[in-house]
Amino acid sequence: MKKVFLGFGVFFFLLITIGFFLPTSYVVKNKRTINASKKIIHTVIGDLRTWKNWGTWMLEDPSLNIIVEKHEGVGATQRWERKGGSGTLTFTHVDPQNGIAYDLQFDGFPKAVARFNYKEITENETEVTWQMNGDVPIPVIGGYMAMFFKDMIGKSFDGGLKNIAGIVEGQIAK
Repeated sequence: MKKVFLGFGVFFFLLITIGFFLPTSYVVKNKRTINASKKIIHTVIGDLRTWKNWGTWMLEDPSLNIIVEKHEGVGATQRWERKGGSGTLTFTHVDPQNGIAYDLQFDGFPKAVARFNYKEITENETEVTWQMNGDVPIPVIGGYMAMFFKDMIGKSFDGGLKNIAGIVEGQIAK
């Protein structure tokens, strides 16, 4: 029994020690080529009213209450509330040719900065990159949380980009 407690003690000591040295910052970056022009893609990404149609977190959580205060342009803002907390998203840069940038604030966490970049491949084919940078400056567990965020947010970004492609490519096909 003494060896079991000693083993758990060593395990937790290592877990805590490693936690002090893990980076607390994270960068998540996903890309997708979409068969549409920048202009068409921007009508979906640049309007917060459409995010409920493609944002995976919105589609997966019916308890999410979303309030859009301004839907387009710099300063466009949406707030959300749910049982697990609330947050705010605000556009800080909008350029229909190159993309948007926004600040993302979840209750209890520092602000994250995210953006969509549009890169024209052909007239009707665009590479869309969705990126988020943030930091979880919580001693010991911040680094572990940052690793978890990379995976969780990456899956969400991948699903969102797939949904955006489905929407804009479906509009073109009509």
